[in-house]
Amino acid sequence: MCPVLLVLLGFSGICTGDFSPPQFNISLDLPPEERWLSIADHYDKDYLKKYAEEIIDFFVPKWVRKVISPVIELLQYFIPEPYVGEMQGVSAGFELNLADVILLNLAYEISGSCTSIVAQDTNGKIYLARNMDYLFPEILKNITIDILYVTNGQVAYTATTYVGYVGILTGQSPGKFSISANERSSGFLWENAVSAIMLKGIPDSWLLRNTLDEAKDYKEAVQKLSNTPTIRNIYYTVAGVNPGEGVVVSRNRTGAVNMLHLNPLNGEWYIVQTNYDHWTTPLTSDFRRWRTIIAMNDTQQENITFDTLHEVLSLVPIMNRGTIHTNVMSAAFPEHYQTVVRQNIWTPMFPAVGNRSATNIESTEKYNETIIAA
Repeated sequence: MCPVLLVLLGFSGICTGDFSPPQFNISLDLPPEERWLSIADHYDKDYLKKYAEEIIDFFVPKWVRKVISPVIELLQYFIPEPYVGEMQGVSAGFELNLADVILLNLAYEISGSCTSIVAQDTNGKIYLARNMDYLFPEILKNITIDILYVTNGQVAYTATTYVGYVGILTGQSPGKFSISANERSSGFLWENAVSAIMLKGIPDSWLLRNTLDEAKDYKEAVQKLSNTPTIRNIYYTVAGVNPGEGVVVSRNRTGAVNMLHLNPLNGEWYIVQTNYDHWTTPLTSDFRRWRTIIAMNDTQQENITFDTLHEVLSLVPIMNRGTIHTNVMSAAFPEHYQTVVRQNIWTPMFPAVGNRSATNIESTEKYNETIIAA
């Protein structure tokens, strides 16, 4: 464990490489207000206040924040459990203003660029892999954590998240399914607020967590993620435990607009999702989709493992200046849930994937006609 000058954990030192984030247990048997208190003891509260101010000031001008803070704090009476209770616990444990905690949790719902891959190897094993890209990478790398949500002494689900963030954007229900969320263009913050009021939508990170907590299997998870109103548009990538159980759900605020499933018998053994509808072309300045497709084709299905998926996600520009962490998981093998916080991102532009060239010209030429959508 080696975050940059790990001041928030009481360590010091200069980092030169990637590292595994701290892992904590949250007991779902405790009242929501008490769940984050033990984690608070591990962090420098002054540092967290500083990071909170920086993020909030980016999204909300100080004068606006001063005006709306009383209104934001009133939201606690409308936010459902366990989220309001956990945010109240974060406020108390980390000595942060409750309105700021609510704003921080909503800020994560505004923007974010990611790459997700669901893939099946030749033995029928299903994987989910993702890069989390976001604003404020140097802050978020220092507060990235893995959480084991425990009830009755058993792990109910696992997630990678950030200190004080009660939603989940990457998680796994052991033996059932894994999920990652990618941003889909959603308009402005006020539109999200209207959606929350008029459609009774919830943040997509809360829906992901609700699904990990409640869905009994892959099929039920996909249904829940496809039909529950959210406050913004989103892509959910879902990986199950049985052959063929992989899908990207492209959705608007009311529900799914498209569902792209794995179809290994037809050669479609992986799906790549970035931040564009798979039936459209990405911006010419964003090479993540085609770069991932080339790397997956060059890797080949028989070589897919936790390690080779990590290597694919380590290629520039799939990994980039905004990449915070990389996750590789398979719900059928929950003990192999992997999170790596990225530090050395300036690798060569086209490094090799193992002993397989990542600049395969044939793969590049086939990009525009490939049926493996991203």
